[in-house]
Amino acid sequence: MTTTERGADVLTEQMLDRFDQRAPINDRENRFFQEDFDELRTSGYLQVALPSELGGSGLSLHEVNRLQRQLEVAAAVALLIMVGVGLVFGRRFI
Repeated sequence: MTTTERGADVLTEQMLDRFDQRAPINDRENRFFQEDFDELRTSGYLQVALPSELGGSGLSLHEVNRLQRQLEVAAAVALLIMVGVGLVFGRRFI
């Protein structure tokens, strides 16, 4: 990921590395990925698909999909849960 890509500041290589390191521990202990979720919320990742006029990043669908594919590689369970939570609860976690 280059720093010129939109959204690069909300999902950094360092974050992905931390998620990747924690994923097997979360899986083994069957626990929620709270640390990852907190980092994603703090970074603004949960707002990337919202239009800028609603306080989001205003990224295109293509840009959001690129970020989600990167997250999937590091922490697939985190992505699946976030997509499910987003579909059920909408903006409550933002």
